[in-house]
Amino acid sequence: MQYYTNKDFKKILSEYPDEVTKKQFYRLCHVSKRVASYYLEQGFLPCEKRKSKTHKYIIKTADIVIFLRKRQEDPCAFQVPAGTSRKSVETEGAIKHRVSKERPVDLTLWREYLNETLAEFSDVCEVREICRLCGYSKETVLKWCEAKKFIFFNINRTYQIPKKSFMDFMASTEFATIIQKSARHSELLKDFEKTQMRSQTEQL
Repeated sequence: MQYYTNKDFKKILSEYPDEVTKKQFYRLCHVSKRVASYYLEQGFLPCEKRKSKTHKYIIKTADIVIFLRKRQEDPCAFQVPAGTSRKSVETEGAIKHRVSKERPVDLTLWREYLNETLAEFSDVCEVREICRLCGYSKETVLKWCEAKKFIFFNINRTYQIPKKSFMDFMASTEFATIIQKSARHSELLKDFEKTQMRSQTEQL
């Protein structure tokens, strides 16, 4: 990932128009067209969608600079699903991914695993801690808050999320069946499977 200085950001704002297209966006970010589409479709930064086939997305240059700063500060929060850059195909209004068949997760055992694995996190977390915990972006976590997927408290304009409430959401069927999983989510699932396999082997 390219590193940007304040001088680079000022140069972008001075040399580019106030609004740019997706083509200019992915060139500025040094990512593929499909990764750029993923960022836009998943709401990592605001954009205007138009019916035009040539310039479907219009993005404010200032929002791109904000996006680049955030990505640079916390690259893990902006990871894309494996295969996005080469296997995903952009369709009208959505991005379809080839999804491997996953074995159903025993949600009860998964919940127990989360209790042990995430014990280091505070009982009440701010949004940035939840992002680190689950690997999803701040925008995604805030969308979950708005949709009331779990309990949270707005204290002095800062969301405080009880870890137990968020883990209840992580142990739900809805969370387990997220198609475009974060790298952290996938990592937890793989470790969970290994843990279960070890447990079964020990019982034999």
